[in-house]
Amino acid sequence: MLKKLLFLFLFFNANFSFASSSFLVDINWLEKNINSSSIRLIDMSDDTQYQRFHIPGSTHLPYAAINVRNKKGVSFSAGKNHIIKILGLLGIQPQHHVVIYDDMGGLNASRLFWELEKLGHKNISLLNGGLVKWILAGKKVTADVRNIKAVQYKANMKTGRDSTVTIEEILNSKFNNKNILLDVRSKEEYAGHRSEEHTSELQSH
Repeated sequence: MLKKLLFLFLFFNANFSFASSSFLVDINWLEKNINSSSIRLIDMSDDTQYQRFHIPGSTHLPYAAINVRNKKGVSFSAGKNHIIKILGLLGIQPQHHVVIYDDMGGLNASRLFWELEKLGHKNISLLNGGLVKWILAGKKVTADVRNIKAVQYKANMKTGRDSTVTIEEILNSKFNNKNILLDVRSKEEYAGHRSEEHTSELQSH
């Protein structure tokens, strides 16, 4: 559910600070620029899906790699230092234009987008329509894995923006037209009832 909140946050936040990249890039733009040395294409699809086929030149990053879970199973950001280490292992440097996609409607990809924005990475884009739109358009896919040379990522923390808040900050805040608390769960979850989908999942187990 946190992923849904992050996805909506990226759409409704009006304070984006991009340099030369657009929030969304389309599949035709990517096809033309896919071999550019300035592009780093990150696939955040399911592990099995990536192994079957993916967009040529993309590097796989599992969603779980940028998150940690507490003893109660609640997912949190793994933290800036961990994200910086991951970016270095992926061969990403601050000057690269990072294009992210997944097969989940952008849910996983938007989480990485958010993490990069917090680090002050200037050139970040989501692939509009993701892997599904790419495949439906008949674009080329591959099962080949890209060779990666690890680098040292140096984040520009001066331009980064931490858009997270703690529970304590929410409880102590007075929400007005400038600070709105948005709950994007289902109507059933909001009302304190299990959704039909969740109930069926429990019954299947």
